[in-house]
Amino acid sequence: MHSKVIVIDRGTKTSISSVNFSKTSFMYNREAGVVIDSRCEAVAEFVLGVFDADWAQAMDYVPTDTYSSSQMAYINSSATLPVNVPPPRNINGAYVTGLKTIDSVSIINLYTSPDFALGTLQESLGSVQSSLRLMIYQVTDDGLCDSLLNLSQSGINVTLLVSRHIFDYSDWKAAQDCYKKLINGGMYIQSMPTDRKSG
Repeated sequence: MHSKVIVIDRGTKTSISSVNFSKTSFMYNREAGVVIDSRCEAVAEFVLGVFDADWAQAMDYVPTDTYSSSQMAYINSSATLPVNVPPPRNINGAYVTGLKTIDSVSIINLYTSPDFALGTLQESLGSVQSSLRLMIYQVTDDGLCDSLLNLSQSGINVTLLVSRHIFDYSDWKAAQDCYKKLINGGMYIQSMPTDRKSG
């Protein structure tokens, strides 16, 4: 499972983001997300539909006996536990922008993977008129790689920012093949200067 969604009170607020509930997500990685309020009821219904479909296929989570007794107490507790997120530290990988949250909603085209993501993404790429700025962990799909190259060679200003480190060898190899193709085709690619693992 890779999606990160939160639906509060059946849609009072819906969050869609790349953020894991982990120290690396909060402190080291570049993450992004949106919180959508109840004015976008269709978004909440969509996300809830995906959640409910996945929930119906899920299995009970069974804690293993490798946890300590104090860890099991936390796992089994129904009490509210404090969550303390420290402020970001000034270290490599802590890309703190200083930007404020945006409180506005425009037209939203929401999709999920694996159902519609590839087709919707390809359709969106086909609508680019002048520029495309893409910040992504990796590009390993040949079709998407070719689409980026075609956009660039047709005069579209394509800016690609990727992770320097990919932790699965087959993904790393596929990404390297794509990036070599893009660079040989005249594109310029930059990578994020971090040694931190995602997750």
